[in-house]
Amino acid sequence: MGFSYLLDSTPDSASTTTSVVLLIVGLFECFFGYKLRKVSFFVFGFVVAFMITSSAISELTDNNDIIFGCSVTVGLISAIFALCFLSVGPMFVGFFAGVLLAYMAYITVLHYISTSNYLAFYIPAAVFGLIGIFLAYKISHIVLLVTTAFGGSFLFLRSIDRLANSQISLNDVENGNLSPEGWALVSAIVVLGTIGVLFQGKFFCFKKSRVHLTRPLLSSK
Repeated sequence: MGFSYLLDSTPDSASTTTSVVLLIVGLFECFFGYKLRKVSFFVFGFVVAFMITSSAISELTDNNDIIFGCSVTVGLISAIFALCFLSVGPMFVGFFAGVLLAYMAYITVLHYISTSNYLAFYIPAAVFGLIGIFLAYKISHIVLLVTTAFGGSFLFLRSIDRLANSQISLNDVENGNLSPEGWALVSAIVVLGTIGVLFQGKFFCFKKSRVHLTRPLLSSK
């Protein structure tokens, strides 16, 4: 679950339930996340808090019920907070974008550099996450468009990957090359994300002036 959900391939009932939910949410975000930005703030507020909480709690206990229960509770509190205080919504979007970039870099390149996932994934995730937060408040429309499309694509296809035969987990790439199936999944994430950007851009974003993309996210109607 959480960062473990992104990196590991160990199946359990809670992560299976999470995969089914995120599969649906991911497909929605990929094509409609920019349009329904409040929903996106809720989604990414939940996902980010879920990831961080599950990673922290898993260091204290191996009980999946406790990990899942605490992660869902904190995730919902964070999601509601992001929905009630919209000014913090871009923070969650930007942080998720950074983590996603670090994860994709890890499974394709960085795992060759270091055998420690703390060095190869967690440090870049923290750095990219902070950069993502900064950019989310500077070019918020662009960050939201790209993150909902590619983030949604990732959640959708990674969930399918976990429900099937996991190919892009930590266990799959830590001790060897990414499999052909894994590379196919990475390619599919990029292709679906690109389609999501074009779809949302055409129908929800680029219909307005280019200046619209550089204005603060919460200032536009």
